[in-house]
Amino acid sequence: TLDSITGKNGGETHTDYFFLERQAAASDTTPNAFDFTNQTGVTRSSTRTSANTVTIAGMDSGVSTAVTVSGGTYSKNGGSYASGSTTASNGTTFKLRHTSSSSYSTNTTTTLTVGGVSGSFVSTTEAAPSYTLTAPTSINEGSSGTINIATTNVTTGTSLYWSVTSSAQFTGSTSGTVTTNSSGAASFSVT
Repeated sequence: TLDSITGKNGGETHTDYFFLERQAAASDTTPNAFDFTNQTGVTRSSTRTSANTVTIAGMDSGVSTAVTVSGGTYSKNGGSYASGSTTASNGTTFKLRHTSSSSYSTNTTTTLTVGGVSGSFVSTTEAAPSYTLTAPTSINEGSSGTINIATTNVTTGTSLYWSVTSSAQFTGSTSGTVTTNSSGAASFSVT
């Protein structure tokens, strides 16, 4: 718009003309914060999919913004999983997917970045199995002794194989198989 200012300077009237230009406010392409639900104790080298779906919100109506993913893939609006760049607007939904680590107790992270805002999905693999044996300090000749096995991170019903290396001192079985119970324990006897 054309506008003017009129003023007096030393008794003379001066009019200066100028243009006012209004600029539209920049569109808000920054979404609200979002995040994915993490998973723990997952099987090693398994395909993991985020349990929750994130819905993008908080941007101006009618605008879209850039989306990238690292460390895995995304499903946009229930479509196929992809790893390439895409765009999102309000109401766009995402799920994340990746393959968990092949190592015990290890995190794998997939991060989705939408308009500069990032949310991550982390899966942590199961802890390594461990075994503790408790044996009598001595076994009298002709008697039997019970060896107890306590386990952690071992599935119920797992077969454990055992053998006695100094078998000449025993008259009974010197090797065998036991199965873990619901507490992760097992035992066997030697004579």
